Amino acid sequence: MSGLDRIMINFSVIIPHFGPEKLLQRCVASIPKRNDTEVIVIRDHEQIGAGWARNQGLAKANGKWLLFVDSDDFLEDNADCVFDMVAEREEDILFFYNRTVMSDNIAVPSNRYNFESCFTTYFKNGDESALRYGMPSLWGKFFKRSLILDNNIRFDEVHYSNDVYFSFLSGYYANKIAVFNTILYVLTERENSLVSGGCSTMSEWSQRYAVALRKWNFVQKHNLKYNENGYKELLLVLHRNHKMEFHVELKKLVGSRALPAFLSFYIMFFFQMVNRHLKRMFHRSNSGV
Repeated sequence: MSGLDRIMINFSVIIPHFGPEKLLQRCVASIPKRNDTEVIVIRDHEQIGAGWARNQGLAKANGKWLLFVDSDDFLEDNADCVFDMVAEREEDILFFYNRTVMSDNIAVPSNRYNFESCFTTYFKNGDESALRYGMPSLWGKFFKRSLILDNNIRFDEVHYSNDVYFSFLSGYYANKIAVFNTILYVLTERENSLVSGGCSTMSEWSQRYAVALRKWNFVQKHNLKYNENGYKELLLVLHRNHKMEFHVELKKLVGSRALPAFLSFYIMFFFQMVNRHLKRMFHRSNSGV
């Protein structure tokens, strides 16, 4: 056995890659060069999807900790210090902040949503549920590999929302988590990326909706104290853009607990819209506009 074989691998950094090579180079360059860290790049030449690529990387991983980084994103300069800090931690998931920038000019902040509110909730009242169940992304999360393997958690091999159920189940099965008030992950935004335009096709909507509904059903089955609204919000999107398909999907929910839950959500949403409209009218009348 060689000296390298005897070195314990603490970190497996898994990078699914399909896109500009220069962005992958930027990503890899940001990962600490350490003897206890392996970098696994899975090239998705056939565009099967990031879920497939991440599963391939997971099968090759040897580290105590798994860190998933998209090839167009990168880690902060403090990453080596963070790796030192967490190598011996015993929790199942470690959460770090992220920040958002434009990919073509990383000096320019992006308005891309990054789930900062989940951290705000935790640091305000100690409620872990928003991070465990409500943060579907992988950004800045260290997963203990034994947690993933012991509970047979894998990514959905679809193009959209492939990380949602993985993150959710990980949060459910994790015995302990730790949350750090430190930025580790830099999330970039590019024009025409998978997340920049929302649900642009029915195929995308269907994939996101199927995952969201499965997540809601799990929450109900296991009586989790978490208000999961993902599938309801997606039905509202469908109602706005495709009325006929909306009625078809609504009929499929007949006889399930998901239908009355959505109708209650819809009524509340409707009254909130009416209330906001009335407030605007009142403001205009009082201001003489």
